[in-house]
Amino acid sequence: MTRIRLNNVSKQFAPTTNKANSEVIEAVRKLSLEIQSGEFFTFVGPSGCGKSTALNLIAGLEHASSGEILFDDNSVSQLEPKKRDVAMVFQSYALYPHLTVFDNIAFPLQLRKVAKPEQRSAVGAIASKLGLENLLERKPKELSGGQRQRVALARALIRRPRVFLMDEPLSNLDARLRLEMRAVIRRIFLEEMITTVYVTHDQEEAMVLSDRLAIMRDGEIEQCGTPLDMYENPRTQFVAEFIGNPPVNMLKADIAARLFPALISRIGDSKSSVNAAIRPNLLTAVKAPVSGKSSSDTAVAKLIEMTGPDCWVHLDYEGVIIRARVPSGADISAGEHVHLEYSLDDFIFFENASGLRVELTAVEN
Repeated sequence: MTRIRLNNVSKQFAPTTNKANSEVIEAVRKLSLEIQSGEFFTFVGPSGCGKSTALNLIAGLEHASSGEILFDDNSVSQLEPKKRDVAMVFQSYALYPHLTVFDNIAFPLQLRKVAKPEQRSAVGAIASKLGLENLLERKPKELSGGQRQRVALARALIRRPRVFLMDEPLSNLDARLRLEMRAVIRRIFLEEMITTVYVTHDQEEAMVLSDRLAIMRDGEIEQCGTPLDMYENPRTQFVAEFIGNPPVNMLKADIAARLFPALISRIGDSKSSVNAAIRPNLLTAVKAPVSGKSSSDTAVAKLIEMTGPDCWVHLDYEGVIIRARVPSGADISAGEHVHLEYSLDDFIFFENASGLRVELTAVEN
């Protein structure tokens, strides 16, 4: 297992036009982090945030403009990809169409001139783990998308690389196959314990798979930590809004104080300078206030959203949409006026100007 360290790594690309005022594109800016040995680490963020560039820098497909990349305290910054001993799986399966599944998986071993009995043993073992044992004689065109991605995964794993890199590997799969492959990837990782760096734009995928993740924005790391820490303790408004499904309710403080009267003691004179946020699962929609519980002003139910065992209501309050949980057995319909039960301690606050989280304590009357 290999530990990866990035020290102040930046990557610039030349302008894409010849105009005199064209600026250098800074894809990654002063990236510093340590990925632990045997860790499943994910770069996640919107398109163009620099996550794939960061992965390519670790792989050696791109060379850093400045800074240093180390594997186990040894610099690999100037090494070519094949000398870094990494294996990659991409969004495209990159299988050889004229080879069988067996030969696609065995290809790295064939390049090393591994003896055929050893090839058969290794391919059989990895194929069994990935449910491919009955497909070894087929060609890629005879496989489903999920099967092709499992073959690509098997080919990367059979090398036993120091580092395993995955760039949007599930993007081409439909929703059901993505769920299946997420489970496969997590199970295989727990068995193999190879240091893995993963890239995705899908925050739910990142949360499910990762030991830790880095949320990237404009070439920089916005926050790095465990999935639970990201969800419960976002340091910025960007992170709070990026992580979570359904998405966080983000309200201007003056509107929040009118909808949730108890917030006035917390917001005080900050109404114009902060936003108030609360997760939908921490708001409970009810038809009438319950004695002893904090309850909101009324809002109008616009949409009831069933997602299997969970039910969510979209509410309109002064033109702002708020999402809340509908408790089991509650009979709430579109058009009804409802209240929201809440706890003051579940709200978090962010500065308008900087987007940074701020702590607001109760204001004495």
